[in-house]
Amino acid sequence: MPKLTHRVSPLNNLEQKALIEYHIRERIKRIQATIQITSIDYVMLAGAFVLTRSIAHFLGLRISKGRLCEDHNYFHHEDCKSWEVKLSDIDGGSFVQIASLSAKHRSIIEDGFKETNLAFAHLTFWSDPANQDSQGRSNANYHREQVKKLRAFADTIIQLFYTQTVGLPKCS
Repeated sequence: MPKLTHRVSPLNNLEQKALIEYHIRERIKRIQATIQITSIDYVMLAGAFVLTRSIAHFLGLRISKGRLCEDHNYFHHEDCKSWEVKLSDIDGGSFVQIASLSAKHRSIIEDGFKETNLAFAHLTFWSDPANQDSQGRSNANYHREQVKKLRAFADTIIQLFYTQTVGLPKCS
């Protein structure tokens, strides 16, 4: 299957505004509400990780073979068609350039993607007695580490979103 490098059709001005002002900002509000909670449960943690990952994809970021990379390709929804939206689909928007990120931010984003994929976005199960109970659930120490990773990942991606969208007509 060939790589898709664009949406099936461009977004009009109203669609761009709705995407930024509603779809993304509502995700950001939900993420921020979750990371401010003292006791984040499994479902809240999973939801916030996956929502953060979706915004990272919108910014043109992904992980491949364990390394952060730029993502200029679009998810195949049908034969050679994608309805995925990325920042480059917004008038004046452009992808995050990985070279512009600090080593610390690259590491935080990589860790966030890895944790999202391994623990939440894909159904996985493995034995890890140091970090899990006998049923595969995170023990208290590992759960605290997951919450720390989520907060760092979310803060970094949200900051990148606002940095990348400053001055865009649909983002004011």
